[in-house]
Amino acid sequence: MPRLRSSLLVVSSLLVLGFVLPTTVVGQSRHGRPFHVLSAVPRAVGVHEVGLGFEYHVDLEPVPLLGTKVEGEVLKAGVISHLVGTGHVNILAEGVAYQTFDPNEAEFDSDSEIGDSALWAMMGLLPQKGRRPAAGFFFGVKVPNASDESGLGTDETDVHMGIAISHESESHDVRVNLGVSILGDPKAERAQEDLFRFGVAGRHGRRHAFTWQVHGLAFAPEDERNLEQTFAQVGYQLRRDRFRVDASAIFGVIDSDSTGVGLGATWLFGPKGERDGHE
Repeated sequence: MPRLRSSLLVVSSLLVLGFVLPTTVVGQSRHGRPFHVLSAVPRAVGVHEVGLGFEYHVDLEPVPLLGTKVEGEVLKAGVISHLVGTGHVNILAEGVAYQTFDPNEAEFDSDSEIGDSALWAMMGLLPQKGRRPAAGFFFGVKVPNASDESGLGTDETDVHMGIAISHESESHDVRVNLGVSILGDPKAERAQEDLFRFGVAGRHGRRHAFTWQVHGLAFAPEDERNLEQTFAQVGYQLRRDRFRVDASAIFGVIDSDSTGVGLGATWLFGPKGERDGHE
């Protein structure tokens, strides 16, 4: 376990650096940290949400599409994201600066490398009004930085698209995503797997918030049933005017027995009263 111990030191350093950065620096993660589910509410022009965090999992199969069925400890250090509001479209760039995989089986070697990156765009179609939720269309592309040789990637480009529905206020945030994921299959040339993607998430509370989410993939081909993994996440978020801190427990629900934790922080910049997508 020496690799993971050194990785934890890297993570601690990154988080300490992130927490002491001054909020006067000009400039939330993964669809609004800590969510894996996109908001349908467009951010105002000039709004920036910058996230930094890490995740640690045990008994996790990092890339089910490889078909190795090898589980182990996975550490993702420097989970970075930057969301930019343009008034009608949210643009989100995200990636993992460093990740490690320590397999449970002794015959497999540990490995580490940079994680995949992704670029997302969410275009608002129907604005939120009163109790009526907002609706939008999202499109995302994965940039394959991680390799299939390490067991941490596929060396293939993935495409995601679908509909986002959400309702936000100071005291709550409820989101639903439904769509399609087209995954490049590294086991065969010019092969792909088309799956249904879904996610539902919520935040309840103003200063001290309870967060939850369930997300995953479904309707995989008969020979790729191991892709139908679903994960649940519950956590706490401390919310201040320009700063958020979150901590979550992560569980495999369907076709995964993994457990994990996530920690992170988010800095918000932009017009006051519009940084969270509401007045």
